[in-house]
Amino acid sequence: MKKNYLSFLLVSLLGLGASAQTCDSLLSSCIGTFSRKGYFFDIEAVNQVTIRHFHTMSQNCGTIDVSVYYRTGTYSGNETNSSAWTLAGSITGWTPACAVSCPIPPTQVPVPINVCIPQGQRYGFYVIITTNSTTATLESHSNLPEGSIGAQDANIILYTGKGQAVTGAFAGNLTIDLTWQGIIDYDCTCLTGTDDLAAMLSARLFPVPATDKLNCEVSATADADAGIEIVNSIGELVYTGRQKIKAGDNSFTIDIHNLPAGIYYFRILSGGGTVMYSSELVKE
Repeated sequence: MKKNYLSFLLVSLLGLGASAQTCDSLLSSCIGTFSRKGYFFDIEAVNQVTIRHFHTMSQNCGTIDVSVYYRTGTYSGNETNSSAWTLAGSITGWTPACAVSCPIPPTQVPVPINVCIPQGQRYGFYVIITTNSTTATLESHSNLPEGSIGAQDANIILYTGKGQAVTGAFAGNLTIDLTWQGIIDYDCTCLTGTDDLAAMLSARLFPVPATDKLNCEVSATADADAGIEIVNSIGELVYTGRQKIKAGDNSFTIDIHNLPAGIYYFRILSGGGTVMYSSELVKE
């Protein structure tokens, strides 16, 4: 049976195929498969932004634990100084999608970052696998010197950094000139937290692959009013709705049987328009 890929990225990708740049996400494209356990890189805010989530690429499969750190100013010179960093969060038992070569599907690291970068400032980030004895890796390419612009849009710039060869935070030898590959979810607010979906803990889309119905499970600690949108690959809005999320575990279903086969982008937004969560699935 012919497979059509339906990626539901809960990110604002309305800029695809459009002339205007929106505040949503930056893709660092899959160019190579230089595998490492973790990466240091910088993000500079051309305009003020709040970094929400990272999506990584993986060549070697496995279930892993991942931690994400950040600091004000560049990572450079602070690669072994753990006291210079703040832990944004950690996840255990996470299994990213994987592929042996490009293109590799980006998978959201389920660690909310919510780091505000004021206009003109640069922040360092460190994404690291902490699981012992795992073959799983995260991917980069080695086509650019350290400190080069690896990817950019109208709002943020990703700079090429270093890769770590072994698991464990701030451990092991580093390889220079590696450009981290994945997606950076952001918006053009400068909030230190989220707004009316601040209490949303997690969300999951299923089944995988999707057919006529798309189910979403959400866990939250407070009531919230969420916006639900689906856009196609050229940025056209094909579905919009609202969903009441109650404190506790929630689930809701969206009818997608009328959507033609192809690639779409699904997003959950707060009442203020902040993109809160992203995930991926395949539709046959």
